[in-house]
Amino acid sequence: MIIVETVGVGQSEYEVAHLCDIFTLLVAPAAGDELQAIKKGIVEMANVIAVTKFDGDLIRAARRMRGEIKSATKYIDYTERPAVLCVSAVTKEGIEETWRLIEERVNKDAGLKAARRQEKRLQMLRTYLINELFEVLSRNLSYEQYEERLKADPTLSLSELVQDIIYRDLYKVLQKSSLLTES
Repeated sequence: MIIVETVGVGQSEYEVAHLCDIFTLLVAPAAGDELQAIKKGIVEMANVIAVTKFDGDLIRAARRMRGEIKSATKYIDYTERPAVLCVSAVTKEGIEETWRLIEERVNKDAGLKAARRQEKRLQMLRTYLINELFEVLSRNLSYEQYEERLKADPTLSLSELVQDIIYRDLYKVLQKSSLLTES
């Protein structure tokens, strides 16, 4: 088993979620409206959500947080709703149950696991392709000219401009770089 840890709630978590068989979200109980602190998108990706610091003075806050997350996840369309547990690194409470759930969900259905992995490979291909095309554009085209066109013509739609970039400018770049051969 390989564990990948990220920090924060952002793009890296989205990318990691698409690489893993199981995405476990760790959430610490906090004061105030905890669910506002959790970005909806990351909760939607989670297979298991563990509310941490389930010990000492934070037991009540952790239980409340678990309840709020369970309630909020009722309204998200999941293939399989995530398990929401309380865990403590200090007392070890909930740790074994969390590992058991992770192992169960990873090994649940070999066919489904293979299908998920194939879909993740396709998502990675799409992301890689988009990133590579963006790199080609960045190295070969001047964004200033597009910015100037947008400023000069308030009626120019982004769609029109993108079409120009793709079908005129990108085509020229690919021809020059011999990436595109004539048939």
